[in-house]
Amino acid sequence: MRYEDSAKFWFPKIANMSLAQIRVPKTIFVDYNEDTLTESLFGKNTAEYERLYYAVEDAIREIGYPTFIRTDLTSAKHSGRLSCIVENENTLNNALLNTLYQAHLKSYHSKTKSSAIMVREFIKVKHERTAFRGLPIGNEWRVFANQTEHQCYHCYWPMEALDGKMDDGKEASPFSKGWIRSDLPETAALLAKQLGLGTWSFDFVEDVRGIWWLVDMATAGNSYHDPSCEYAKLDKPDRL
Repeated sequence: MRYEDSAKFWFPKIANMSLAQIRVPKTIFVDYNEDTLTESLFGKNTAEYERLYYAVEDAIREIGYPTFIRTDLTSAKHSGRLSCIVENENTLNNALLNTLYQAHLKSYHSKTKSSAIMVREFIKVKHERTAFRGLPIGNEWRVFANQTEHQCYHCYWPMEALDGKMDDGKEASPFSKGWIRSDLPETAALLAKQLGLGTWSFDFVEDVRGIWWLVDMATAGNSYHDPSCEYAKLDKPDRL
């Protein structure tokens, strides 16, 4: 990971853009210092965790329950719904600790560490099935774009990530089956130009009302890319 992957870099650049039919979740950033939280991730209470917990709680009250939380670099979606969705005040501690712990693991060997909790407007994702103990698997797309055009797009969830993880125990299958709304690649190209450098991935999801949301982005070199895609071979760790 690199600094540009942090939402603290890219979110301010796109938050006030006019994106036609695409929405961006309302988001509040709550900064923290990972170094002073390490002991809390292994069961010991710390002053930094107490401060962060109540600051996040205040932000959630402003956004409203339920709320999605993640860090500026990553989320704990693969650990289940209760690790990233705060349904009410009784579920905040579990979600916050899981989010922090997963972020700690994912960036353990990286020079760039998570440094903020993103408290985000909850999106009711249109879905037919769930995985990872309650996480909706919906109509989600990842679009890659550079400074001149969009390059390609793929279903957000590769099947290998869902195999054995579907809550109904059945074989994994994509919600998205090859059709993508035409303005999503166009929006990705506009966003890449707004960021002003390099090649990026942009993640979009459809809600139950048919509204599309831009929920995440990252540098292309630090984004999963379908290995069969002609552009995947360009994705190097230092590619921006």
